[in-house]
Amino acid sequence: MGILVILLLLTCAYLPNPTTADPEDESCLTNLKQTLEDPKNTLRNWTKTTFANPCNGFTSYLTGATCNNGRIYKLSLANLNLKGSISPYLSNCTNLQSLDLSSNSITGPIPPDLQFLLNLAVLNLSSNRLSGAIPPQLALCAYLNVIDLSDNVLTGMIPQELGMLARLSSFDVSDNKLEGLIPSSITNRSGSLLLGRFNATSFEGNKDLYGYPLGGLKRGGLSVMAIVGIGLGSGLVSLVLSFSAVCVWLRVSERKLSNEEGKISQWKGQNGGRNNLAICVKSPGGEQSSLALVMENLELKNSLYADIEPYKSGFLKVSDIHTIYWEQSGNPQGHPVVFLHGGPGGGTSPTNRRFFDPEFYRIILFDQRGAGKSIPHACLEENTTWDLIGDIEKLRELLDIPEWQVFGGSWGSTLALTYSQSHPEKVTGMVLRGIFLLRKKELDWFYEGGAAAIFPDGTFLLVIFC
Repeated sequence: MGILVILLLLTCAYLPNPTTADPEDESCLTNLKQTLEDPKNTLRNWTKTTFANPCNGFTSYLTGATCNNGRIYKLSLANLNLKGSISPYLSNCTNLQSLDLSSNSITGPIPPDLQFLLNLAVLNLSSNRLSGAIPPQLALCAYLNVIDLSDNVLTGMIPQELGMLARLSSFDVSDNKLEGLIPSSITNRSGSLLLGRFNATSFEGNKDLYGYPLGGLKRGGLSVMAIVGIGLGSGLVSLVLSFSAVCVWLRVSERKLSNEEGKISQWKGQNGGRNNLAICVKSPGGEQSSLALVMENLELKNSLYADIEPYKSGFLKVSDIHTIYWEQSGNPQGHPVVFLHGGPGGGTSPTNRRFFDPEFYRIILFDQRGAGKSIPHACLEENTTWDLIGDIEKLRELLDIPEWQVFGGSWGSTLALTYSQSHPEKVTGMVLRGIFLLRKKELDWFYEGGAAAIFPDGTFLLVIFC
């Protein structure tokens, strides 16, 4: 009898136990079911009870779902006559590697929240009625091998950020309503036109889409090469004069800037060397923004201070996940200034120390979460603007600095403004360079065609004639 009891206990010990659902998977499935319409009741077993326990190891209890170690890792809901929209809470299925909702009648936008599916390798949303823009945030899904968005009603331009997806081997946006120039980052694997990444069939069926590999030019406008051709047709002399006029403008602007720099130096001397200088730059297109561009070039070319090494550096643990690198250089008794680098994710470099007078400033550089020497590298978890603002304050407290000057460039200018608004009593002054505030009109210009109008070939010709 005793032996029988022992055998029964051993048998029970090896019976598979039902696993408890991951709360993220449960939220993901619940919200997805709520936003989808299932007229044929194909997903009849997608119930609250099943969501509470959708997997048992590698076994799935849900139609169209595949499990791996108790987590949903694949959803295949193709050709089920589904309607409705894609829930942004789908991003809670953080182990998801494949998502196939193709050949349905799903409407609405593609949720930018899909960026949080960091393990996603296959995304097939083809043959639906999805509308709106392609989210550039998909570029954060670094493991994506397949993106199929064909046969929808998507609009806008193809985000050039998708070119960052080094593993992408299949890309199809054909038969939509996309427009604008096809980003070279998408079509060329190595920047060479000889190595086409995807062929024309990936882009066909978008009448306002142009560029390699489709060919053609945007209607209603002239390309830079066409303008250059007209100039050459009118005679080489007229072309030289055109470029010379631009060069004269640059030289005049440089002289104006030199005069302004002299005034600033004089003002600085009259004010005891204090560098609490506010620089205001008008919107793009104004005279001040043009001079700001010249100032940027002059600063990098002529006005940097000599190379210096940090006199102190270290690491600061700012969360359970993140540890940031920091350093100090210049004058330990000088006016504190903190440098906020761009990106996000750009990191600092030794050149950044050279922006400041090492005799006047106590220079503090640090790498933001996931950037530079900070660890873990490229980690996006707990990496928001407000997390970074908190890190700046923690660093100030660590270094026992009552208040400091804030210097931000590009993304760092946005961070500098946000920090200064949150902690105005800790800021003695603020300098912004390469201002990029992440507003919609700036993002649209930078990622949706504006920046693409600055052609490298045209810039090269300008440099030659100057």
